[in-house]
Amino acid sequence: MLSSRRPSARVRALLFALALLLAACGSETAGGEGQARTQSAAASPSPPPPQLPDAPSAEELYRVPADVPAGEPGRVVRLQELDVPDGLRGWRILYHSTAVDGRDIVVSGLVFAPAGDERAGRPVVTWGHGSVGLGDACAPSRFPDGIVRQPIFRELLNRGFVVTATDYEGLGTPGVHPWLVGQSEGRGMLDIVRAARQIPASGAGSRVLAFGASQGGGAALFAGELAGTYARDLELLGVVAAAPAAELDLLALLPQENLAGVTGFVVMGAFGFAAAYPDLPLDRVLQPEVLAQRTVVESLCQDQIDRRFRSQALSQVVRASPGSVDRWAEAIAQNTPGRRQTEAPVLLVHGNQDRVVPVEVTQLLFDRLCRMGVPAERQVYGGVDHGEILSASRDDVLEWIGAREDGRSPESREGVQRCS
Repeated sequence: MLSSRRPSARVRALLFALALLLAACGSETAGGEGQARTQSAAASPSPPPPQLPDAPSAEELYRVPADVPAGEPGRVVRLQELDVPDGLRGWRILYHSTAVDGRDIVVSGLVFAPAGDERAGRPVVTWGHGSVGLGDACAPSRFPDGIVRQPIFRELLNRGFVVTATDYEGLGTPGVHPWLVGQSEGRGMLDIVRAARQIPASGAGSRVLAFGASQGGGAALFAGELAGTYARDLELLGVVAAAPAAELDLLALLPQENLAGVTGFVVMGAFGFAAAYPDLPLDRVLQPEVLAQRTVVESLCQDQIDRRFRSQALSQVVRASPGSVDRWAEAIAQNTPGRRQTEAPVLLVHGNQDRVVPVEVTQLLFDRLCRMGVPAERQVYGGVDHGEILSASRDDVLEWIGAREDGRSPESREGVQRCS
């Protein structure tokens, strides 16, 4: 059930139309097999550090060997040390994770740590990035400077945190990226922390905070929901979600009208969900002309997908609302954050001028988290749009993360909503 604070029809329609974009400014229940693997992963301690493989070239690193043996979630497959600014160390890695159906998969990502004193037990911030597309060439780990140039991450590293940044399933490595499938994204965010702990020079410990924006905000919320069962070897201290991908079940409100500029994201969402749930009937939600382009679209980055479909009316792309098709509705509900208990505190930050993820999204999410008993906070920043939320909230997020790591209450801030 949605919050009793139900938005107007106009706002609900807007929520759907814009929720599909979710991270457009990103340059800005599994079946039996899956449950069995999840339970096994949760019960197993972190694997001992392996003999780390020799560093290959950047391109070689992404070529997953066809005969790579299955490994425990977080087990390192390949490792390449990066040339990073003074005072830091960084690695591009491949590591094992778990697909929604329980299959062992290999995921790529980045690990950064302070240089010098290689003390063990450093707290870890695991980052969930915003939307970049579906193709391997879009993987953020191909552009590692994107992390170290961000002031908020540089400050976290300066304060002694390790920062991990997963690409998520299917970006950089084989398979199609299951865009907005939180069950997959959350596992990727947790497993890269396990991988970082196998790099002795990182000093990564078991205490972790999940932090993400837009698509990554939804991923961070899922990491928080999954941590207590999927990654009991990690101690989740908190979750920070900036303008998160949430309220995905509002897809059921899909208006059959021309919503120019949204159509590319509808396609990306449909193909992303179908990558995780192959039994979803794509032909019931997408037009045949779009289905014929599937292989091409699955290799493109977000700006390319947007250009490909932006001039098309929604009716030229969509046959029916995904929310009106039974199996699609179920998959969407399973990947809408905020429906499961998160034991650690949650901080939601949002700008009131966000035209990508409307600010009403986090109000609905906050209300529901409070009713579930989750210790949540929400802060809205005036005059701030989607692409500005990280910079606008930086000091507050750093204070909140520091307080969680120190075991103290965050400093009081004007305008913060807290669960009563």
